[in-house]
Amino acid sequence: MYGAAFAEEPVWIFRWSLEPDMWSELLRRNGFGNIRTRLETALKSGEPATLIVEAELRAGSARVVADG
Repeated sequence: MYGAAFAEEPVWIFRWSLEPDMWSELLRRNGFGNIRTRLETALKSGEPATLIVEAELRAGSARVVADG
């Protein structure tokens, strides 16, 4: 989110800026269940919140993970 190690104003990086519902749907479609999302507010006003997503891989779901 920060381009200059917190020295400048934050800049949005849209590549990873998905809404919590979108993360939930992506995980669900890829074999995960018991999905929980939450936003942790920033310590300072005007700074971006942190999105926390937790999920469990459903039994029998095959996953292929790209290395690197």
